[in-house]
Amino acid sequence: MQGPALHAIITINPKAVEIAAEMDRSYRASPASAGALHCIPIILKDNFNTFDMPTTGGNISMKTSVPPADAFTVARIRKAGALILAKANLQEFARGGMSISSLGGQVRNPYDLSRTPGGSSGGTGVAIAANFAVLGTGSDTGQSVRSPPRPTTLSASVQPAALSAGPASSQQPHPR
Repeated sequence: MQGPALHAIITINPKAVEIAAEMDRSYRASPASAGALHCIPIILKDNFNTFDMPTTGGNISMKTSVPPADAFTVARIRKAGALILAKANLQEFARGGMSISSLGGQVRNPYDLSRTPGGSSGGTGVAIAANFAVLGTGSDTGQSVRSPPRPTTLSASVQPAALSAGPASSQQPHPR
Protein backbone atom coordinates (compact mmCIF):
# COMPACT_ATOMS: atom_id res chain seq x y z
CA MET A 1 0.00 0.00 0.00
CA GLN A 2 1.32 3.44 -0.89
CA GLY A 3 0.04 6.81 0.23
CA PRO A 4 -0.07 10.03 -1.75
CA ALA A 5 3.14 11.52 -3.09
CA LEU A 6 3.87 14.37 -0.70
CA HIS A 7 7.30 15.18 -2.16
CA ALA A 8 8.48 15.98 1.38
CA ILE A 9 11.75 14.05 1.25
CA ILE A 10 14.69 14.55 -1.11
CA THR A 11 17.20 12.06 0.35
CA ILE A 12 16.73 9.12 2.70
CA ASN A 13 19.70 8.28 4.89
CA PRO A 14 20.81 4.91 3.47
CA LYS A 15 22.56 4.04 6.73
CA ALA A 16 19.71 4.95 9.11
CA VAL A 17 18.83 1.34 10.03
CA GLU A 18 22.49 0.44 10.54
CA ILE A 19 23.08 3.55 12.66
CA ALA A 20 19.95 2.84 14.76
CA ALA A 21 21.13 -0.74 15.39
CA GLU A 22 24.51 0.57 16.55
CA MET A 23 22.77 3.09 18.80
CA ASP A 24 20.73 0.23 20.32
CA ARG A 25 23.90 -1.79 20.96
CA SER A 26 25.58 1.23 22.51
CA TYR A 27 22.59 1.88 24.76
CA ARG A 28 22.46 -1.72 25.96
CA ALA A 29 26.16 -1.57 26.79
CA SER A 30 26.00 1.79 28.59
CA PRO A 31 22.56 3.39 29.10
CA ALA A 32 24.07 6.28 31.04
CA SER A 33 26.08 7.39 28.00
CA ALA A 34 22.97 8.01 25.87
CA GLY A 35 22.47 11.62 24.77
CA ALA A 36 19.32 13.66 25.32
CA LEU A 37 18.11 12.86 21.77
CA HIS A 38 19.28 9.23 21.74
CA CYS A 39 17.82 7.53 18.65
CA ILE A 40 15.13 10.20 18.19
CA PRO A 41 14.31 10.26 14.44
CA ILE A 42 14.94 13.66 12.86
CA ILE A 43 14.38 15.11 9.38
CA LEU A 44 16.80 17.85 8.30
CA LYS A 45 15.88 20.56 5.84
CA ASP A 46 18.14 19.99 2.85
CA ASN A 47 20.11 23.19 3.40
CA PHE A 48 21.77 21.82 6.55
CA ASN A 49 25.16 20.34 5.62
CA THR A 50 25.74 16.66 6.40
CA PHE A 51 29.06 14.93 5.82
CA ASP A 52 27.38 11.66 4.86
CA MET A 53 24.48 12.73 2.62
CA PRO A 54 24.08 15.23 -0.21
CA THR A 55 23.11 18.78 0.67
CA THR A 56 21.36 20.15 -2.38
CA GLY A 57 19.24 23.13 -1.40
CA GLY A 58 16.65 21.44 -3.62
CA ASN A 59 18.68 22.13 -6.75
CA ILE A 60 19.00 19.30 -9.26
CA SER A 61 22.50 20.34 -10.30
CA MET A 62 23.66 19.75 -6.69
CA LYS A 63 22.09 16.29 -6.27
CA THR A 64 25.47 14.64 -5.64
CA SER A 65 27.05 17.46 -3.60
CA VAL A 66 28.25 16.01 -0.29
CA PRO A 67 29.88 18.55 2.03
CA PRO A 68 33.10 17.61 3.85
CA ALA A 69 31.62 18.30 7.30
CA ASP A 70 28.36 18.64 9.20
CA ALA A 71 26.87 22.06 9.83
CA PHE A 72 27.32 23.24 13.42
CA THR A 73 23.68 22.51 14.28
CA VAL A 74 23.80 19.05 12.70
CA ALA A 75 26.98 18.19 14.62
CA ARG A 76 25.24 19.19 17.87
CA ILE A 77 22.12 17.18 16.98
CA ARG A 78 24.26 14.10 16.26
CA LYS A 79 26.28 14.60 19.45
CA ALA A 80 23.00 14.60 21.39
CA GLY A 81 22.28 11.17 19.86
CA ALA A 82 19.62 11.96 17.25
CA LEU A 83 19.09 9.64 14.29
CA ILE A 84 19.00 11.58 11.02
CA LEU A 85 16.49 9.76 8.83
CA ALA A 86 16.36 12.00 5.78
CA LYS A 87 16.75 15.41 4.16
CA ALA A 88 13.54 17.35 3.46
CA ASN A 89 12.50 19.06 0.27
CA LEU A 90 12.37 22.85 0.35
CA GLN A 91 11.85 25.92 -1.75
CA GLU A 92 14.89 25.81 -4.02
CA PHE A 93 17.82 27.42 -2.18
CA ALA A 94 15.27 28.49 0.48
CA ARG A 95 14.42 31.50 -1.72
CA GLY A 96 10.64 31.68 -1.66
CA GLY A 97 7.52 30.44 0.02
CA MET A 98 5.95 27.71 -2.12
CA SER A 99 8.15 24.73 -1.17
CA ILE A 100 8.97 23.70 -4.72
CA SER A 101 12.36 22.64 -6.08
CA SER A 102 13.88 21.33 -9.29
CA LEU A 103 15.10 18.24 -7.43
CA GLY A 104 12.10 17.35 -5.27
CA GLY A 105 9.14 18.92 -7.05
CA GLN A 106 6.19 20.60 -5.32
CA VAL A 107 5.76 19.68 -1.65
CA ARG A 108 2.10 18.87 -1.00
CA ASN A 109 0.10 19.54 2.11
CA PRO A 110 -0.77 16.14 3.66
CA TYR A 111 -4.26 17.34 4.55
CA ASP A 112 -5.11 18.81 1.14
CA LEU A 113 -2.90 17.64 -1.73
CA SER A 114 -4.01 20.57 -3.88
CA ARG A 115 -2.40 23.06 -1.49
CA THR A 116 1.17 23.99 -0.66
CA PRO A 117 2.34 23.79 2.95
CA GLY A 118 4.00 27.18 2.39
CA GLY A 119 7.40 28.43 3.43
CA SER A 120 10.74 27.19 2.27
CA SER A 121 10.71 24.65 5.13
CA GLY A 122 7.48 23.04 3.87
CA GLY A 123 9.14 19.67 3.29
CA THR A 124 10.10 19.43 6.95
CA GLY A 125 6.63 20.55 8.07
CA VAL A 126 4.94 17.96 5.85
CA ALA A 127 7.34 15.19 6.91
CA ILE A 128 6.58 15.82 10.58
CA ALA A 129 2.82 16.19 9.97
CA ALA A 130 2.89 12.85 8.10
CA ASN A 131 4.72 11.22 11.03
CA PHE A 132 7.92 10.49 9.13
CA ALA A 133 9.91 11.61 12.19
CA VAL A 134 9.50 13.18 15.60
CA LEU A 135 11.51 16.36 15.01
CA GLY A 136 12.68 18.38 12.06
CA THR A 137 14.84 21.36 11.26
CA GLY A 138 14.05 24.43 9.25
CA SER A 139 15.62 27.76 8.50
CA ASP A 140 13.80 31.05 8.45
CA THR A 141 14.46 34.30 6.64
CA GLY A 142 10.90 35.23 5.69
CA GLN A 143 8.14 32.90 6.96
CA SER A 144 10.12 29.77 6.03
CA VAL A 145 9.50 28.10 9.39
CA ARG A 146 6.55 30.18 10.54
CA SER A 147 4.36 29.52 7.47
CA PRO A 148 4.19 25.66 7.26
CA PRO A 149 2.79 24.95 10.77
CA ARG A 150 -0.68 26.39 10.20
CA PRO A 151 -1.69 24.36 7.11
CA THR A 152 -0.05 21.20 8.48
CA THR A 153 -1.49 21.58 12.03
CA LEU A 154 1.91 21.71 13.70
CA SER A 155 3.44 23.94 16.31
CA ALA A 156 6.74 25.62 15.46
CA SER A 157 9.32 27.00 17.80
CA VAL A 158 11.80 29.40 16.22
CA GLN A 159 14.86 29.19 18.43
CA PRO A 160 17.99 29.76 16.36
CA ALA A 161 20.32 29.63 19.36
CA ALA A 162 18.67 26.75 21.24
CA LEU A 163 21.36 24.17 20.46
CA SER A 164 24.29 26.50 20.84
CA ALA A 165 23.34 28.69 23.76
CA GLY A 166 20.88 26.64 25.81
CA PRO A 167 17.11 26.97 26.06
CA ALA A 168 15.40 30.04 24.69
CA SER A 169 14.32 32.50 27.35
CA SER A 170 10.69 32.40 26.23
CA GLN A 171 8.54 30.35 23.93
CA GLN A 172 5.42 31.78 22.38
CA PRO A 173 2.70 29.26 21.50
CA HIS A 174 1.67 29.16 17.86
CA PRO A 175 -1.77 30.80 17.47
CA ARG A 176 -4.44 28.38 16.23
